[in-house]
Amino acid sequence: MYTLLDILGSTVVGGILYLMLFQVNAQISSTSVSMLTSTFSSRNTVDAGYILEYDISKLGYLVANDFITTAEEHKIEFSSDLDNNGTVENVLYVLGNVNEMTGTMNPNDRPLYRKVANGDTNMVSVLRDFNISYLDSAGNAISYASLNNQTSRNSIRGIHLYLRIESSDPTDGIYPYIEFERRITPKNLGRI
Repeated sequence: MYTLLDILGSTVVGGILYLMLFQVNAQISSTSVSMLTSTFSSRNTVDAGYILEYDISKLGYLVANDFITTAEEHKIEFSSDLDNNGTVENVLYVLGNVNEMTGTMNPNDRPLYRKVANGDTNMVSVLRDFNISYLDSAGNAISYASLNNQTSRNSIRGIHLYLRIESSDPTDGIYPYIEFERRITPKNLGRI
């Protein structure tokens, strides 16, 4: 009888330990997926931020006048000699629509496009938000409505970038995200 109770007790204790081990394994797996997703989002943010920062810091480089030709909340077009070869190129950044992203589970994902000169339009990143604020010489935001003419665009002295990149796969029903904000004051903007 005692042997039967020992076997039954061992089975119950073994079952409880097995369930605890299974729970720990599931938690480690979930954490690993979350960390891996976060790493991919971080890398995507760093890459997109680096490209944007580099291009915008060179805004107006070796350009005589009218550096910025389009200044909108989700779109900017400007002139610069990005590669310092003596040829001025137009550079365009524009945020695409959610319906252009079919290969991701995140319904909020949108492509960020970049086009240099007459080259191909390339996707720089997949993100949720891409906002550009334009700043005057005092660092105050300029309203988008007033930036519809070249004279107003020539008063821009700084640019504030905001990116929010979310994971394409949810973790526990939530899309982990990373935000990138940068205020850039290109040296060439004060020349006009």
